[in-house]
Amino acid sequence: MRATEVNRSLRDHLRIPHSKRVKSDPLVLLVDSPLPHLFLWIQVSRDGWVVGLGNKLVPTICLGSSDRFALGTGTNVRVGRLLDDAQRIRATTIHNELVARPLPEALLAKLPADVTTHLRQEFRPRDVPFSEHDDLWLRYRAPADLLRWSDFLNAEWPQILSRAEATLAVPVR
Repeated sequence: MRATEVNRSLRDHLRIPHSKRVKSDPLVLLVDSPLPHLFLWIQVSRDGWVVGLGNKLVPTICLGSSDRFALGTGTNVRVGRLLDDAQRIRATTIHNELVARPLPEALLAKLPADVTTHLRQEFRPRDVPFSEHDDLWLRYRAPADLLRWSDFLNAEWPQILSRAEATLAVPVR
């Protein structure tokens, strides 16, 4: 999937109430919040799309210094760190279902052994749920996977936003 397809899928399915898209980046939303300049940024991995392996993304809440999103100008927290135990269990269930599909063995056979080992580890279902300390990247291999993650984020958004506001409202010293 090209970045434009990822953007379109998320734009069509991610329904964050009281938010508006930032024109400079299709995967950034300005969120209406008591905290000024609160953004939801969907960062797509630089690994890029590989047929059969897909890619991954990480949603991040950013507290900016103005209405214009600029990476590195404020404090941020990854959404995975804002999930409670039940939400992390649901995220783990989705992750495990998506990585359980067979890997393209013909592609893996062409890769160096260390890369293949890394990929097999990355696509291994988790025995334990994600923890608050894990850097939770949402893997996708097809448009339907993006829909699953969008549905998850849509359902969990009120709690995610509440925790983000509490976390980011604390002054950083």
